[in-house]
Amino acid sequence: MGYLMLLVLRVVLCVYMFVMFHFACLSSSHLCHSQDSSALLHFKTHFIFNTSFFEYEYEYECSHVYPKMSMWENGTDCCSWMGVTCHSVSGHVIGLDLSCSALVGIRGHLTSHILYLPNLYALKLSGNGNIQVHVPKLNCTTSLSFLDLSSCQFSGSQIPDSFSNLTQLTFLYLPENGFNGSIPSLLSNLQHLTHLDLSGNAFTGSFPSFLSNLHHLVYLDLSFNKLSGQIPNVFDRLTNLQ
Repeated sequence: MGYLMLLVLRVVLCVYMFVMFHFACLSSSHLCHSQDSSALLHFKTHFIFNTSFFEYEYEYECSHVYPKMSMWENGTDCCSWMGVTCHSVSGHVIGLDLSCSALVGIRGHLTSHILYLPNLYALKLSGNGNIQVHVPKLNCTTSLSFLDLSSCQFSGSQIPDSFSNLTQLTFLYLPENGFNGSIPSLLSNLQHLTHLDLSGNAFTGSFPSFLSNLHHLVYLDLSFNKLSGQIPNVFDRLTNLQ
C-alpha cells in the first residue's frame, strides 16, 4: 500500500513538472506580434545613424554609443532586438530603450503613426542629440508610464499638446531640449506623475502654480530655466515631494 502511494506520488510529481516545464517553454519562446514588428521597422526607416557625431558631442551623456536599430531585421523576432522589451506572456512590445543610439536625423516626415505600439509602457530616447525633428506626437501610446526624452535637442520649441493624452505617465524627463515659453498647463492633466524633470531648457514666465495639482510628485527639477517672479504657495499640497 505504501509502495502504491509512493508510485502515485511520483507520477503526479512527474506530470506536474512536465506541465510546468511545458508552459515555461511556451511563455519564453513566443514571437513578437507582427503589427509590433512592422511598427518598429517603419520607425527605423525614418532615422539616420552617425556614431562619430557622438564621440565628442555627447560623451557626457553616453558612456558608449551604438546604433541599436541597425540590428533590427525583418523576419526575425523583434523581442530579441536590441533595445526592445516584450511582455513575458503576451509577447507585445512594452519597452523601447533607444538611448545613446546615435540618432542624428530623419528621413521623411515623422508622425505619431510610425510608433503605433498600443502596449508600450516605457520609451527612452535620451542622449540622441540634434535629432532635428519636432517632438513626436505620442497620442497613440496612451499606455505609456515612463517617458525619457532627455538631451535630444528637438527642433520644436514647445511640448506638444498631445502629451496631455498621456494620462498614465508617472515618469516624464524632458531636460536639455531647448523648450521655451511658459511651462504648459497641459502637464496638469498628468495626475499620476511622480517624477518630472524640465531642467536645462529655456522656459520663461512665472513658476507654474498648476503643479499643486500633481499630488503624487516625489521628484521635481526646474533648474537652469529662465523663470521669474515669486514662487507661489504650491508646496503645501505637494506632500509627497522629496
